[in-house]
Amino acid sequence: MTQLLDDVQANVAELSTKYADDGQARRERRQLHSEDFAELVTAGLHLTGLPRAHGGLWDSPANSVRQYCKLFRTLAHGDPSVALVTTMHPGVLAFWHHGQAAPSDVAPGWQGQLEHVVAAVDGGHWFGTIASEPGANGDLMASRATARHVGPKNHWLLSGDKYMGSGSGITSFMLTVAKPEGTDIPDVFLIETKDQPWDGSTGVKLTREWDGVGMAATQSHAFRFDDMAVARYGWPDYALGLAPHILPFISALFAAVAMGVLDSATTAAREVMLRRGGRAKALERTLWVQAENRYWVAEQAFSGMVSAIERNEESLWSASHGKLAIADLGESIMSDIGRAVGGQSFSRSAPFAQWAADIRALGYLRPPWPLAHEQIFNQLLDRADT
Repeated sequence: MTQLLDDVQANVAELSTKYADDGQARRERRQLHSEDFAELVTAGLHLTGLPRAHGGLWDSPANSVRQYCKLFRTLAHGDPSVALVTTMHPGVLAFWHHGQAAPSDVAPGWQGQLEHVVAAVDGGHWFGTIASEPGANGDLMASRATARHVGPKNHWLLSGDKYMGSGSGITSFMLTVAKPEGTDIPDVFLIETKDQPWDGSTGVKLTREWDGVGMAATQSHAFRFDDMAVARYGWPDYALGLAPHILPFISALFAAVAMGVLDSATTAAREVMLRRGGRAKALERTLWVQAENRYWVAEQAFSGMVSAIERNEESLWSASHGKLAIADLGESIMSDIGRAVGGQSFSRSAPFAQWAADIRALGYLRPPWPLAHEQIFNQLLDRADT
């Protein structure tokens, strides 16, 4: 596995350099290109969603997080939008690759679904997520989408509004959440999205194309589902119970993309400031030092959240703080860099403005700002009670 991991890391680094060399054109993109994802399959990045037993890279959140963060941080040096979309792949698939044995009454269905998922990943298909809903502020348990069972077996019809479907048009499968008929508690469902038309004819209609200023080429579109055929998670009512163990891992992958952007931004800013040398004004020097110091602190926050996940010790607590800290620090770093390097930070021909927007987007990723603060507040209350 070590050799496979080394090979994939080398392949991804090579592609990232290629993408960075085409940086100006990529920053102007507002859509994903399928060729990139075909290249990444050839590079082996899709194997982040395949267990080692099946020839992939996946072990567990604790044992995979550091290597995966390195992969996606490296890819973000070349194209942050592509990197962000591909982080969804192992994050979603972690809900299937937990290694637990299902109870006998659901075991056949669970095993069949698991084998289907493994075969899809092995075949080079990408997985993503479209779980966010208007008014839910990122809270999966607040889903108002519904799913009704129509048989035979695991055949359900999904209805509801969803948005932030990163990778729409690229992914073959997407995870979502909805309330099964007759219940008040959401469960996980799997949508087969490959080659689906978006005109409503099969139950899914594009309601708004992604037009984000940051992460502009992620195709995080919004859709209306009306009786869209989906499959319920093969182990009913089990998936969301895994969330406290998997969401910190996902947060770390998102943070890795942000750190990759900050790597690029601070490196570029250093080149500007070092060229100025002694000609730099006092304010420029102060802002540059301030940006570098905050970048150092962000690195410590990132390292801390990864280490906590590896130890499986207060991982939710550390990931919540780490993700929020990096989002705050990242915006401050980009503001300092912008004022230090001057007018070029607002130029379309320079990368600084787009990097600043990409970093700002981190604050809206799961958990978004309101939910992130609420989670930390509740964790503080829980700690006070104990």
